[in-house]
Amino acid sequence: KANTNIFILKLLKELGAKIETVSRGEIESALKAGYKGGNIIFTSTSISKEEVQFVIKKKVRVNLDSLFQIELYGRLNPESKIGIRVNQGIGAGHHSHVITGGTMSKFGITLSHLHKAKALAEKYGLKIVALHQHIGSNILDSGVLLKAADKLFATAALFPDLESLDFGGGLGVPYSGKEHELDLKTFGQELSKKMDNFCKKYGRTLDMILEPGRFLVAQSGTLLA
Repeated sequence: KANTNIFILKLLKELGAKIETVSRGEIESALKAGYKGGNIIFTSTSISKEEVQFVIKKKVRVNLDSLFQIELYGRLNPESKIGIRVNQGIGAGHHSHVITGGTMSKFGITLSHLHKAKALAEKYGLKIVALHQHIGSNILDSGVLLKAADKLFATAALFPDLESLDFGGGLGVPYSGKEHELDLKTFGQELSKKMDNFCKKYGRTLDMILEPGRFLVAQSGTLLA
């Protein structure tokens, strides 16, 4: 979402990055850049049957955003692995328009509906192997991100088959001299420590996924207009 320039996508692939998408067009850009389906994650709020069929055909990983999506995906691809996007009531960001978590957000499955998500997954033989959350964009306070991570760890304990936890994006960059840079080193150390502790309690090592899009590209150039 942050930048679909094909040469930048190829460069990030060479550096070891995977890719997160919200549309068929973004998936096609990723495939064109050489990414394999297993290294592409698809998370979208509003999807059609045709889009789901395309995602399944390309073997792209999914984070399903609603009970409706779990039902649709289950009918089209039963007995498969899925991830789900959860809304845990935490939202943050530099503007109200970019806050994607919390009680007023349309994104993700609320905690009160997780039992319904599990029931639908069981109905179609789907195994929930990933949990995803995204609380908002351009967050410069690592404390907020770590607070959200703690919430995700608590929810993850309720799912026995997890292979990964996706903490979403939101890693911010300063757009004015008044703003302070995100303390990435402290954030990384603290999140790694929390992840290690969780995995020990959980009983196995899970993959940690972050979606730093804007953080990777926003400061690589200047827009003159």
